[in-house]
Amino acid sequence: MKIIGKSLYFEDDAQVLFGDYLRAKEHKRDPYLYRIYKNQLKEESSEKLGEIKCMLENLDYPSLVASHIKPFIVSTKNEAYDPENGLLLSRNMDILFDLGYISFKDNGTIILSKDLSDDLKEFLKDYSLRNTLLTKKRLTYLKFHRNKIFETKFQKRK
Repeated sequence: MKIIGKSLYFEDDAQVLFGDYLRAKEHKRDPYLYRIYKNQLKEESSEKLGEIKCMLENLDYPSLVASHIKPFIVSTKNEAYDPENGLLLSRNMDILFDLGYISFKDNGTIILSKDLSDDLKEFLKDYSLRNTLLTKKRLTYLKFHRNKIFETKFQKRK
């Protein structure tokens, strides 16, 4: 087990999520700034999707996660609380995204890991992020996610 910030991870998951960045100085989450960050994502969801809902599934879950695109542990303080470095996601989508099982192309189309079951791939294949969510800055964070989280875990593996 590995504690990173205020979260507990299995050692394998921490290595997948953070790789060589585990040696980086550990960040401590500021609860006040994090609350502002999550509220900004809720406001964006409400403005762009019509109400507060998962930015991927477009469902109004009672509980949503402010998911970092570029992981908190490797982000600067400005990046860590930048709402464009976030997506408001359901818990299931957050886990798949954080662990690198899914990512997104620049047009918002979902990218699925080869390691997902065929049933799950079939279920997820039509999901995408709306164009209104794909700001220039968010696309930069998504590129980081594709290259360092998604591709590192699955695509470069032999």
